[in-house]
Order: sequence, then C-alpha cells, then structure tokens
Amino acid sequence: MINNILIALDSFKGSVSSKDANSYLAEGIQGVNSQLNIDMVAIGDGGEGTLDSLIESLNGDIKIVEGVNSKGEKIDSKIGVLGNTAIIESSDIIGLNRLIGEPNAYTDSSKGLGLVIKQALDLDFEEIIITLGGSAINDLGVGMLYALGVKFYNFNSVEFEPIGANSLSEIYSIDFSGIDKRIYNTQFSILSDVQNSLCGQKGATYIFGKQKGLLDRDFGKIDNEMFRVAKLMEKELDKTTIDKKMTGAAGGLGFAFMTVFNSTFYNGIEKTLELIDIENKIKNSDLIITGEGSMDSQTYFGKAPIGISKLAKKYDKYCFAVTGNNDLVDYEYQDAFDYIFDLANGPISLENSIKNTGNLLKLQGKQIARIVNLINK
Repeated sequence: MINNILIALDSFKGSVSSKDANSYLAEGIQGVNSQLNIDMVAIGDGGEGTLDSLIESLNGDIKIVEGVNSKGEKIDSKIGVLGNTAIIESSDIIGLNRLIGEPNAYTDSSKGLGLVIKQALDLDFEEIIITLGGSAINDLGVGMLYALGVKFYNFNSVEFEPIGANSLSEIYSIDFSGIDKRIYNTQFSILSDVQNSLCGQKGATYIFGKQKGLLDRDFGKIDNEMFRVAKLMEKELDKTTIDKKMTGAAGGLGFAFMTVFNSTFYNGIEKTLELIDIENKIKNSDLIITGEGSMDSQTYFGKAPIGISKLAKKYDKYCFAVTGNNDLVDYEYQDAFDYIFDLANGPISLENSIKNTGNLLKLQGKQIARIVNLINK
C-alpha cells in the first residue's frame, strides 16, 4: 500500500529548478488522488542548484554579494549561510549558466570564485562548503588563486594575471607567500559530482573541455600545460595530488583545492543527502520519486537520482524516476528504478520539451497517481 510519497527531483537544467519540478509533479499527483501524503525535498548533486536545495531544506539564509562571472562581467552572487557554515556554488559565479554568450575556456577565468571566497572569509565562517559542478572554466584554478593573493610569473620573471586556459603556457614560476592565510584556518568542504583525475584522456580537458568551448585539436596542448603547471604547484607546496580522484573537477579547481587549501572532498550527492537527512524521509515513505532533466550512463556516476535510488532500495521502497530525456534504455536500470517516466511520450522537439516542462511534469504526475491507485487496489 502506498500512502506516503517523497518527491526528490534534481533540476531540469535550462528549464525548472529542483523545487519547482517537485511542485509540478506533486500538483499532477494530487489532481488525481488528493488523499496521498506528499513530502518534497529540493536536491542537488554538487552542481547547479545545490546551494538553493541545502538552504531550503535546512532553513538557512542567503547573502547576496558582488562578484564577476568567468568573463569578468559583474554579477550578483550568493553565499548560503547555515550558522557558522557558508555555502558557495561555483556554478552560481563562474558557471555555464551565468554566461549570456558562449563559453570560451581559453579565456574564461575562475577569478570570480576567489573574490567570493574572500568575502566569505571576511564573514569569519568556521567552514566553507564549495560545490564544483557546472563550471565554465578550465584554468586549473589559477584565476581563483590569483584573487587570493598568489603571484604568477612568466618566462621573463614578470608578474602577470593568468586569465583562462591560454595563460597556463605563460606560467613559469609561482609564489604562494602572499596567499590569504585565512584559508588555512578555515575548513573547506568540497562537493564534486565527478570523480575524474586532473589530466589524461579521462581528465578535465578531454572529458569536459568541449562543452566549455575548447576545440578537440587543442586538448593535447592544454592538457600538457595543465600537467606542467600542476607539477609546479606540487613542487612549491610539497604535495602529490595530481593523480587523485576529483582533481579534474571544474576545470582543475578540484586540484587547486586539494593541493592548496585545508580541504576535505566529498561525493556531492552523498554529502548533500547526508546534510538534508533524506534517509529518514525515505524510511518513512512508501514511494520515492527522483529524476533529472536527462538520464544517461553518467547518471550512475555521482548523480542525484542514483544516490537516492540506492537509499530507497536499502529500505525496500518503490522508486520511480522522471526525466526529460531517457537514454538508459540499454542499461539494466531496474536494479535502481522500478520504472522511468519519460516526459516526451511522443514526437516533441527539445525546445518544446524545455518550454513545457512544467505541464509535462504535471501530466506524468497524473500517470504516477493512476499507477499508485492500481497498486493500492
């Protein structure tokens, strides 16, 4: 018997937030069966929307600060506040979603993230949580480090500001002596939605460079320069991190945080679910509904739906997924989900699907309610 439903959808990128997606689906379910008890949790996996989901779920506050995006354009940025903990979402500052034009990681910089970190340090938080997913940059975090006081020198020993992946080839020496020392007295918790190491065929450039505007023909050169500059950093700081998991997250920001900061790394979805205590909500529900805009092979690697489904199956609960694009047809997804509902039940363009996501979620909510009614007969 299904009486209690938990809805925990991730955002449908470019269309609706996690919170709104949950509400649309719930509206559809209640339109068919208003007797069902529905609880909703906004979620994120370390990428876009994670800050908002944590603040909403944990009744935190948001402080608006001045920042710049990856192109140096002025924007308003957010710092989430949970007591003595700050939350900074990289994608809210230097993310693909903060760009009006096309991404260009050759010159897009992580400097804006460093500027917001400085403002968080000014507020004297004990812990700063940084989410890495959704960035537009591939600069190894050198822009961020520059904003925090690190000095970079070219072949002629002239100091300069590194801007984007192109500038990596100009870096010949690095001076960490002027870095903001407060980063060593603050605990940084880094949430990543990917496991990739920094360099090589499965590293930051080869896997994520294309979506950030890099050309295939330049991958090798940029990857080599990233490796060279990373080794410079390791030598200066007496660290060995370049081959570790998550160093390739966010265009090499993972490497910068792991090598330079007082940081602890977490799987984004696992840490998020732990913080919002979703396990208890799952234990007290009969049906769990999760999902995201697109579900494919990457869903199995650190994404929100699979993290939630694992907890649902741990307690032998029904688990449905809802998605705008289901590419899991060739995978044995039944071990994770009892059924996957595809918003596009017929011929429909991507543009129309994105434009009508709210209504399509309501329609799938009605379908789910009818199936629940059949199960409860």
